[in-house]
Amino acid sequence: MQTVVSSSDMRWCDATTIRAFGVPGLLLMDRAGTSAAHVLLSRFAPLADRPVTIVCGGGNNAGDGFVVARVLANHGARVTVVLCAPPGRLRGDAAAHFALLRREVRSLGKCLTITSPLKNRSRSAVPPALVVDALFGTGFTGTPRGAHAAAIAWMNAARAPVASLDIPSGIDATTGCAAGEAVHASTTVTFGLLKTGLLLNEGRDHAGHVVCVDIGIPRAVTNDKRLRSRLVERQDVESLLPARPHRLHKYSAGKVLIIAGSRGYTGAASLATLGALRSGAGAVVLAHPEAVHAVLARKLTEPILVPLPSTSDGTFSPDVADALADRFEWADAVVIGPGLGRTQATAELLMRVLERYRGPTVIDADALSMLAELNIRRRVGRDWILTPHAGEFARLAQTKAEDAENDRVGSVRAYARRTGWTTILKGSPTCTAVADGSVFINSTGNPGMATVGMGDVLAGLLGGLRSQGLSSTQAAWAGAYLHGRGGDLARERYGERSLLASDVLEALPTAFREVEGSS
Repeated sequence: MQTVVSSSDMRWCDATTIRAFGVPGLLLMDRAGTSAAHVLLSRFAPLADRPVTIVCGGGNNAGDGFVVARVLANHGARVTVVLCAPPGRLRGDAAAHFALLRREVRSLGKCLTITSPLKNRSRSAVPPALVVDALFGTGFTGTPRGAHAAAIAWMNAARAPVASLDIPSGIDATTGCAAGEAVHASTTVTFGLLKTGLLLNEGRDHAGHVVCVDIGIPRAVTNDKRLRSRLVERQDVESLLPARPHRLHKYSAGKVLIIAGSRGYTGAASLATLGALRSGAGAVVLAHPEAVHAVLARKLTEPILVPLPSTSDGTFSPDVADALADRFEWADAVVIGPGLGRTQATAELLMRVLERYRGPTVIDADALSMLAELNIRRRVGRDWILTPHAGEFARLAQTKAEDAENDRVGSVRAYARRTGWTTILKGSPTCTAVADGSVFINSTGNPGMATVGMGDVLAGLLGGLRSQGLSSTQAAWAGAYLHGRGGDLARERYGERSLLASDVLEALPTAFREVEGSS
């Protein structure tokens, strides 16, 4: 998996490389700028004899920009460096690279110019073929103001592609949030390690095409156990899915018990059940209120349907848990929640199921809301996977949904550490956290999946993967990847706007075949 870092993580990586391995910061900055310049020379070719504007601030990101300016100018581009801070504010390595840049102005002639802030530039200036954003780096927080805000507005209005160095200026490198105006880049060249802010919130839309370049940070640093965020990609799932030997039979391929459904919410139960079957589980039992049996019997033919006593409102009776005792012994995993309904009776049922079943349990939808109301904080040794969206997570963690969205990685990490439960915070992107503080960021999925039923498919898929022998951690991040990949494949066929949860179900076999076919 690819390591992903916050702003503070990246500072630690840089500092450790300099202190413990003796790599000068000046050299790291030179490698960053040189690597970025070569990406730009390749991606925006040809740049020889074409105008390039590099907008620099007063920090280390400006130092990266100065290196880019030297390299592009030496390759024949006509580079204008616009410095949006007094030269006297430059410090350390950035100041050293600015001094090198100034010495090259004379030798490069018309290929390199250093000028004042954009607001002082002539309106008749030749429009650039490329704009390079080196205004703020990964340490930026807050709202751009004054000359910096004007520089961002100018870059966004420029009729030229914009390439950001490390992170689009105005974006928080940890959360991806933008408190004010931020650069809309077509390309972002980030240094050393991928930043979480490029994957989250506004950062995901502002970054454009992201290229991560090696700047020489030792593997001993990038593999350090304190860096606990990872990006899940196809090869990670490929190495995980269990083999299916010839002697496999339906009861050895994974047995899933799903407790779901109520009057008006049979679709949720159906989607979850089919999600479990599409995962490769050999036998799936859907326990549902007898009041909706006729509807589900028409919808479903492959799973085993077990109608159980229901209340007058079409939900489960609380004593259903007793009737499921034999099924608890049978099941390799249980899924509870999709379309369950939120009544006193279903709350009692949930408590009884969670008390009596000690195996792997996926808790979804209505069960999550009731779990929050029951105020269950921690059950030591319980193998639970929780699948909240931001609103459900806010109730569970007793926070605000907006705060959870603004810091998806930090919020779900803190909750999983506190409770010990594997927690999947669904959204863009889906983030899975486990008890040791590790967070797995999903790389698949699209906005078309923001529709009802998608979470039900995921819940069933998770239960199915867990029943086949994957750990809860593995089932969670692999399930999120495959679910999102199914959504991406369905988008290729139907587009985003018309995407349905059933379309993702239909695409799951292709998603599995795609992953397993590369083995």
